[in-house]
Amino acid sequence: GIAIFGGIVYQYFRSKIKPLESKIREANDRIRRTNGPEDFASTFEEINSWMESHPLFGSSWKEVSLNLLPPQPGSGSQIIRNFHRASEYFTPGALLSGKMNISFYQWVPNALTGLGILGTFLGLVAGLYLANEGLMTNDTAKTNAALGSLLGGASLAFSTSFVGVLSSLLMNWKQKHHFHA
Repeated sequence: GIAIFGGIVYQYFRSKIKPLESKIREANDRIRRTNGPEDFASTFEEINSWMESHPLFGSSWKEVSLNLLPPQPGSGSQIIRNFHRASEYFTPGALLSGKMNISFYQWVPNALTGLGILGTFLGLVAGLYLANEGLMTNDTAKTNAALGSLLGGASLAFSTSFVGVLSSLLMNWKQKHHFHA
């Protein structure tokens, strides 16, 4: 159940993030088509107009453009300088705000681990409950059966922890892959 929950949430996350990733690649390609800082400066108005009107980058780009220093007249330089790296503005939080609930997806790995631990405790409690009567008897057959129940419950318990932690690790890894690729 834990792995299925993690898989469903990841597929939904992926369906939301994939279109945004293609828009990010599109913007990167558009800016990288410029041949150096001088070419960027000469096509800045076109790039600026496109970025400001872009639904994903518009607000972040406006902040970036406020911190750009245009070429000074008479300096001989045609390079646009900046005070901060653009990556300080184009963060996953800034780009995805309002488009997907990032805090939910950051919460899911913790929930998967928590569900795995909860499963461990429930499995151990169930094993102890099922084995309780058999452990209190002098009949070795009942004691052996009770120990089998106890070990079966413990096996299930630790399996849920393993699945919960593994699902959490996979979800974290995939999120980081998408957010920092």
